[in-house]
This record gives sequence, structure tokens and C-alpha cells, in this order.
Amino acid sequence: MNALDCLIAIPCYQESARLPSFLETLCAAVAAAPFSARIVVVDDGSGAPEAERTRELVARAAAQWPGLLAAPVLLPANLGKGGAVYAGWESAEAASAALLCFVDADGSVPAAEVVRLVGELLADRAERWQALFGSRVKLLGSRVERLPSRHYVGRVFATLVTLITGLTVYDSQCGLKVVRRPAYAAIAGELTEHRFVFDVELALRLLRRRFAIREVPIDWTEIPGSKVRLLRDSWRMATGLLRIRERLRADGDHSNR
Repeated sequence: MNALDCLIAIPCYQESARLPSFLETLCAAVAAAPFSARIVVVDDGSGAPEAERTRELVARAAAQWPGLLAAPVLLPANLGKGGAVYAGWESAEAASAALLCFVDADGSVPAAEVVRLVGELLADRAERWQALFGSRVKLLGSRVERLPSRHYVGRVFATLVTLITGLTVYDSQCGLKVVRRPAYAAIAGELTEHRFVFDVELALRLLRRRFAIREVPIDWTEIPGSKVRLLRDSWRMATGLLRIRERLRADGDHSNR
């Protein structure tokens, strides 16, 4: 298997309506990029009819962009977004990749931003950074289109993340991240959160191993159809953060014995 610069995973749960447009633009952007990459779509237990639609749309894209797409990973049961990301990052295609990336299927992150972050981490030959996290922060040169209500909820969640876990990353939940494969391999066995707060655990585990993370402001546009329901899922997010904190404390206690 030829070495790849990057493996890009797209976690999907019932995304056959939104995925085709984004997959087309991502394929075009990656095909024109100055690095080698392969894209793997991971269906997160959406059910047989949806999985078949995903298989078909990936096959159509693969016919248009030969060699760019891996066979889709079709999970038999829903694992959660993190579980789908990790399934892609641990697929056969990932073994030859220098970098591992994931991007949301809804198109909220422009394909050009995916190419930009992958290119930036590849250009860091001194390896000052082991991961780049996209961040939805409005700075000069970045465009973030988001409902005010969701922005404020996001800031409340970020505050909870800091208070409960100590993580000071501005936007742990942004759906674009790029990680060096050796850094991910070093922590993969410690990752247990596969749903709402998997990004938080990923960041904390990287930082605990002294792998440096840089947040990069990106363009981002809110796309209708989010699977997250704030009232329903807030408690799950909070309990997930508490689990992460207790697990990290327990690991620290064991390391000091």
C-alpha cells in the first residue's frame, strides 16, 4: 500500500441527503491539493436502507474520482460520532497515512478549509504541533455564520468543559480536526468516549501526553438538520465530562503508585 499524507474520515448518521453535495466538493478540493489523501465515509449504524444509499453514493463518487475514496465503512450498530471517527481512523486505509483527519458530513466546514488545515500540519516539518483543531471563532479573515442561540450555548458548554476538566481549548466541538497518526496511536487505547464529548477526551489525552494542539480559526456555516438536541442531550454531555474527569484522575492515581 502506497503511503498517504492524510486519511480523511467523514462520520455519517443518516446523512444520505446532505452528504452528496459535500462529498463532491471535498473530492474536487482534495484531488487538486498538493498532497496525497484518501477519503473514507463511515456510516454509523444508520440502518440497512441508509447504508445502501451511502454505499451507492460513494461508488458514484469513486467512479468520478478514481483512487480518491476508500470503500465505505458500514458499522452494524450506532457507536456515536466519535466511534465512527475512530473506526475510520483505524481502517486499513489509515495504516499508511501520516495524518488523520475528520470532517462533518453536513458541509458546515468548507472543503477548502479541510485542505488548508491538512496542508498546514504537513508543512510543520519541525512537528511543533501534533494536532490542529478547527475553531469557530470570528477573527479577521474568518467567516462564522451561526445562530446566536447556538453560539451562546456553545460558550456555556466550553465554560463547563473548562470548569469540569480543566481543558482550555476554545472550541472543542468543531467538526474539523487533523492529528498526526503516531500521536493518535499513542492514545487510542485510552479513548472511551464515543459520543457527545469524544472531542474533549481526545484533546485531553493528547495534551496529557504532551502532544501540542493548535486551534485554527476556520470558516463555518450552520447547516439545518443537526442531530444534537440541546435539552435532550445536555445532561448526557455533562455526565460525559464528569466521566472523563474521573477517569483522568484515576489514571493519575495509578501512575503515582
